[in-house]
Order: sequence, then structure tokens, then C-alpha cells
Amino acid sequence: MPQKVGELAKTLPYYPKELPLVLVSVKDLKINMHALSCLPEDGIPNDVKVIESVNEDVGSDDDIDEDSSIDYEEIVYNESTETSSVIPDISHNHSF
Repeated sequence: MPQKVGELAKTLPYYPKELPLVLVSVKDLKINMHALSCLPEDGIPNDVKVIESVNEDVGSDDDIDEDSSIDYEEIVYNESTETSSVIPDISHNHSF
């Protein structure tokens, strides 16, 4: 799926339903089996850091219509909170 990098940098973060999925194949990757076993089989881990807002003006996803358009000019990208995630493609027969 082609992605305009300039557009990506101006529109972070996406809503969860808009996140693209990127699969990456990596050679000689060590999987931390202990860390992997600490993850739940389904759902969200219990010890994930959570940020709660005390501002009552903050709406939930229920407040957003499916047809509502996002004003990308108002979305702020904060370089200090940048994070990234990679999902390795382990479907091939690699030795770990």
C-alpha cells in the first residue's frame, strides 16, 4: 500500500480504526519468549500505561460520526512523544 510520507508526518496519530498494518520480515531476529509469554492471548495487557484526561471537553470515539472529516491542519505532531511499532512476519520458517 503506497504511503505519502509527508502526509503521514502531518496526520499522526491515527484513530485505531485508521491504522495501517505493516508486516516486516526480518532475518536473525531474537524473540524474547518471556516477554511474549507475558502478553495476553487476546485483549490488552493489564499493565499498559494509561493516560487519563481530567478535561471534560475531551470527547470519546462515540462522539465522532463515521462521515465526519478530520481537519488535518489541527492535528498536532509532538516529536517528543513519537513511538513506533513493528510486527515481524514470523510465518516463514526462520530459526529463532
